Amino acid sequence: MKSSQFIIILVLSLMIIITVGLPAFSACTIFMASYGDTVLFANNEDYTNPRTYYWVIPSGGGKYGGLYLGFDNLVPQGGINEKGLCFDGNSVPEVPLNSNPERLTPSKWVVSIIMEECATIEEAISKAKQYNWGHSIKYQIFMADATGDAVVISPGPNGELAFTRKEKGEEYLISTNFNRANPNSGGYPCWRYETAEKMLKKIKSEEDLTVEYFKSILDAVHRESASLNTVYSNIFDLKKGIISLYHFHQFDEVVVLNLAEQLARGSWCNRIGDLFSQQTVDNAFIEHWKYQGKIFINSNSFFLTIVLTWFFLTLGSLIFLIWKLTQRKSVSWGAKILWIVATIYLGPFGLLSYLLSYRHLKYSPDSKIVMASPLRAFGSTVFDVAGFALGINIAFLIVFLFSSYIEAGGPLGITIIFGLAFIIGLFIFHAPLIAYFTDKPYLMTIKQRLLAEILSMNFVWVGLAPVSALLIILLNRYSIFTSSLKGMEILVFWGITSLSALAGMVTAYPYNLWTSFCGYSIWPFLVLGKKEIVKGEERKLILLLKDSWRVLLLSFFFLIASIAIIIMIVS
Repeated sequence: MKSSQFIIILVLSLMIIITVGLPAFSACTIFMASYGDTVLFANNEDYTNPRTYYWVIPSGGGKYGGLYLGFDNLVPQGGINEKGLCFDGNSVPEVPLNSNPERLTPSKWVVSIIMEECATIEEAISKAKQYNWGHSIKYQIFMADATGDAVVISPGPNGELAFTRKEKGEEYLISTNFNRANPNSGGYPCWRYETAEKMLKKIKSEEDLTVEYFKSILDAVHRESASLNTVYSNIFDLKKGIISLYHFHQFDEVVVLNLAEQLARGSWCNRIGDLFSQQTVDNAFIEHWKYQGKIFINSNSFFLTIVLTWFFLTLGSLIFLIWKLTQRKSVSWGAKILWIVATIYLGPFGLLSYLLSYRHLKYSPDSKIVMASPLRAFGSTVFDVAGFALGINIAFLIVFLFSSYIEAGGPLGITIIFGLAFIIGLFIFHAPLIAYFTDKPYLMTIKQRLLAEILSMNFVWVGLAPVSALLIILLNRYSIFTSSLKGMEILVFWGITSLSALAGMVTAYPYNLWTSFCGYSIWPFLVLGKKEIVKGEERKLILLLKDSWRVLLLSFFFLIASIAIIIMIVS
């Protein structure tokens, strides 16, 4: 098989892993109301990112402390300071702004400066007018204070900032995703605005203005779909400094925070989901991934069933393999290690590889090995995947031991896991076994096999990495196994590795099929050892760059595509 033919086959085989993400547009509903001594401010954060956080910046240096809400990039989407000034924002159609070089250039986002230095809406408006907001703006900022005053700061039709104030005598102010200063620019009319306004008009007295009623409004206008969801909701009591939080439009459970108490703890950050019960977190997780169409589950018992079913299949395969190995005395210790490790991670597929290999290989020096190239490719794939699976599991353990410093689902954790997996797979598993079977020095083996190992690693990781990253993130971010598999962390780690290894087999097999047809297969050596290979079956072990550079480029192309998928998963 020529490399050009292989490329065609590989492209067709691996295109199924390439997915195209569709853009999502954010939407939020923000409103406030004041009656007597009660001032409430509420927001639904409608977005695509489920990784929500809250954090505290304490006062100091003449700046006000505050609690902020947002996502894992820690850019504040909303918040409240110790004086009762609060804000949140809506996306609106982008509008160019006039150049105002005479105004101050902010060292950071102007809203962050306002929250640190202002206590009232009057001060906030004055501060906003002092700064240059850039060349264009595609959002509006809703701000309110403890006196009941409120304003929406948005781009005006004349290229300057516009300030839509809550007029005296009005009890409420609302903003959604049309520009309050220029509704004709897009997004108007809005059903969420109309729903919120209709419900706010029913408030006739201070007794009607309650957190429970505000919660009902948030529930009435929340979003849920495959492209957009209300990922958190908040209600601020601006006079009392009380914050009510809701996770992923699960309005049956509320977490109440006292701003003064939170500020007293100093600077810190935490996930919003960590505040809620496991049931609420699980419900949010199930709903999100069901809408995304990526995973359909009804409960954590689904994962438990999958993991345990595969575990018992693997255990049965391993027991049968060990029984067969005890009967076949001619199998070397190196081969036994290979078959056992392969079966531990690949279950019945590892056992199948063993059975097919020894069924087709003849032990007489006068006989020809009649193992077909597709079976050689299958065996070589099992060898490749087994080594990297062992490496990734050991890397899992190392990162888990240092989980206080490394987040397994974060970019650093994923990089360390896969970096260690390559080192362990090549230098501790693959190279020693190949050196043993071929009677070559260890360092020479690494030198001769490095190109082939890089290629096999690339193609294994094309499938293994995205699946493993997804499962790591689900485990870390959503704690999906916590309630059902408490105390079974080792089994969970093995399950993640094994499922990922199966995906790696799918993407690595076309590459090993090519090497087998081209005469580079390592598999006969791994099964029998060099001394027992019959004449004519001494396949080349050194893969030359001049013969494989096209395939090498293709491997990196698919690896980059795989990394892009991981980035999509992480983001």
